[in-house]
Amino acid sequence: MSAVVHPHKSLEALLANLIPGLEAARRRPNGGQIPRPIPIVVPAGQFADWLEVRLARLQGVCMGLQFIKPQEFVAKISALAPGSARSRLDPWNRDSLLWFILPHIATVAGQLGLPTELALSPREAFATANLLADHFDHYGHSRPDLITAWLEGRKAPVSKQAKGSFAEQSEEWQRRLWLQVNADIQASAHARPHPGHGLLRKSEMLGPLGAQAYPDLFVLGTGGIEPLLVQTLHQVSAAGSQVEVHVVLPTLEYLGDLRPGNQRRLLLDDPEAMPECPGHPLVLSLGRQAIGSFLLLGELDENYSHWPEPADLYPETKDETGARSLLAQVQSGIQRNALAGDDEA
Repeated sequence: MSAVVHPHKSLEALLANLIPGLEAARRRPNGGQIPRPIPIVVPAGQFADWLEVRLARLQGVCMGLQFIKPQEFVAKISALAPGSARSRLDPWNRDSLLWFILPHIATVAGQLGLPTELALSPREAFATANLLADHFDHYGHSRPDLITAWLEGRKAPVSKQAKGSFAEQSEEWQRRLWLQVNADIQASAHARPHPGHGLLRKSEMLGPLGAQAYPDLFVLGTGGIEPLLVQTLHQVSAAGSQVEVHVVLPTLEYLGDLRPGNQRRLLLDDPEAMPECPGHPLVLSLGRQAIGSFLLLGELDENYSHWPEPADLYPETKDETGARSLLAQVQSGIQRNALAGDDEA
């Protein structure tokens, strides 16, 4: 079963399309079991607060929902993978990761420009470990392909633009440090495969466990969804869960033009190789920011089944005289990805 992806141009549109899905999930037979809260993965706690208030205003009450942050959801699913210790501590959590990095700071101090002839003070060592924990946590959620490459004994893949850059030069020592930290985690009482690599290798074992834990799952995003979350959703939906993804993107029209043709294939090969094309600078900038998310959403629904047609996205706005106002012309020029001056004066 594949996930269903619904892109939206505004939060209000997201809300309007989310409510029918929640109602359908509530009515779905559960085999006589005790009803459970419907899980909704939200990008942040503030988003959950907003959603709860809006649903209560529209429906009179908001109950029977469980709001989960992406990192928490990924950790819950990875804990189902074989080889995971029966521990409530997630060693791949950013705060836990810091303590596994701390004992190895002296071995990478020189790579970070820190003095190697003198021992680092506890404060310096902790601050450095804290910084590296941020980076490794970011790699885990945004670059699961990098983690997979390291675990399989390969160098991290880099784009053509990054060849010879500082990022490529620092990859070796980061890889060594990460592999040592991973070895320490697997030897600890809290052993657990990294979420990304664990899911890739053990997806067939998720089957009934994933579907039983999350028979219905809703995922909300604004501007994008983390690659590790997309990968996790792919595995959960393959296990039999009914997954609905609702995401607000900066410009549906611009991204919609990338669905067919050679341009999408080019971006799949190298997401950073965005070809130059004419258009309003603001929309082009927003579109570039969303291209990564657009390609990731295609992994969940390769046909972009629910993507609206460009002509239906932004109907022309006219004033009481029937003529398009200046404001409507400006908005139309931006929304239609038109060059300044192409629209009629």
